[in-house]
Amino acid sequence: GRVVDAHPEALPEPRVDAIGQLVATHLGHGRLGQDAHPVEFAAADDVLPALPVLRRALAIAHRGVEEVQIVAPQEILRQAKLAQRNFLVLTGSIALVALLAGGIGIMNTMLASVTERTREIGVRLASGALEHELMLQFLIAAVVLAALGGVIGIVLATAMTLVLAQVMQVPYLFNPAINGLAFVFSAAIGVVFGYF
Repeated sequence: GRVVDAHPEALPEPRVDAIGQLVATHLGHGRLGQDAHPVEFAAADDVLPALPVLRRALAIAHRGVEEVQIVAPQEILRQAKLAQRNFLVLTGSIALVALLAGGIGIMNTMLASVTERTREIGVRLASGALEHELMLQFLIAAVVLAALGGVIGIVLATAMTLVLAQVMQVPYLFNPAINGLAFVFSAAIGVVFGYF
């Protein structure tokens, strides 16, 4: 952990209690004229549980005046991980809604296609075509439509990301695995919604 002193020039004497004495030992009885004073622990897992105890002890030692701030890298890392998880949930939810919207669009397109080609379907059935063959024909059309949409989406996303990387002056890294996964998902949406 790291203890940052807000006003190191005139810190009051700490009150005497077991916790306060332990913290005062690390802080030099509140009269250290430096900006930061490390507090060491035996293990990294001991830092986060000790933070409330240290903050309470410092509040007692400084008679309720907030003159000292405790900064723990583990706490910052935990907050960063929580923010990252929330961001992943948010982007995942947006992607799910987009996939559902695309799937419903494919269903409507295929329904219109089947309605328009009723006569062709009748001719094929009369000439000996099986029902699963017709189903396969329309399923292939749905997969091709979805896969084409996936390719267009990957191209547009790559182009927009390149432009943003130039504007923000950050490096751009193309990840084939992520883009391949996006393409597979788009084709899978075509299979699922095209079938139904």
